[in-house]
Amino acid sequence: MASKSWKESCIINTTSRKLKGAVFKKDDIIVVKEVIELKIYFGHSKDFDFVNEFYNPIENEESLKEETLLFPHKMSRDSRNGRDFYKQIDLFIAEVSHPATGLGMELGWAFDENIPVYCFYRKGIKPSSSLFSITYNVIEYDSAQEMVNQIVVIVQKAKQKAAKQMVL
Repeated sequence: MASKSWKESCIINTTSRKLKGAVFKKDDIIVVKEVIELKIYFGHSKDFDFVNEFYNPIENEESLKEETLLFPHKMSRDSRNGRDFYKQIDLFIAEVSHPATGLGMELGWAFDENIPVYCFYRKGIKPSSSLFSITYNVIEYDSAQEMVNQIVVIVQKAKQKAAKQMVL
């Protein structure tokens, strides 16, 4: 009797990331393809057009669509994430061209949880020197597309690192 082919999606929860996999059977061989989905938080000041200059370019990047992208002010200008929230994320990416006390607190909480932090600032802006107390990943960009391209590389490297650490 020939086996019927089948496909099933599965999600395995690990610490904070999800491991998605497609499981299928072909010619009596079971194949599992794993995809790591990162939770990426995007912090920023409210003193600029963050929807058009930050959120939209990132959301429109096809290669980031398989990640969980967390935009704190997508639905409301109020965001009240407690400290424990930062234990759940894999990457913190911040737009730091416009200093903000709340953003500084969020960056500190992520740093306390050993979350990799990457700070982006527009060319011509001098970023706060206090950023270097939590990360050396302070990156200048000239255009939204340049920033997105750099984020894609950061995410690819983080996924490679996570894959090496993943034990099933």
